[in-house]
Amino acid sequence: MIHILEQFVVAVALLAGVPLAIAAALGVTVSLVQALTQIQDQTLPQLIKVAAIALTMIIGGALLAAPLLARSEEIFDTFWHDG
Repeated sequence: MIHILEQFVVAVALLAGVPLAIAAALGVTVSLVQALTQIQDQTLPQLIKVAAIALTMIIGGALLAAPLLARSEEIFDTFWHDG
C-alpha cells in the first residue's frame, strides 16, 4: 500500500511540476525582457504564464494525467480487494 501511495505522490508531482516549471521559466524570461526594455506592465507576465499553463494542459494534459489516473485506479482496486 505504501508503494502505491509513493507512486501516487510522484504522479501528482509530475502533473503539477511540468506546468509549474514551464511557468517559472517563462516568468524569468519575461521578467528579463521587461527589465531590458524597461516595460513596467504587471499583467503581461501573468497573461503569458496563464496562457503557457493552459497550452501545456491542452497539449499534454492527457499524457500528464495518465499516470495519476492509473495510480488512482490501482488504489481503488486495492481498497476493493483488501476491504
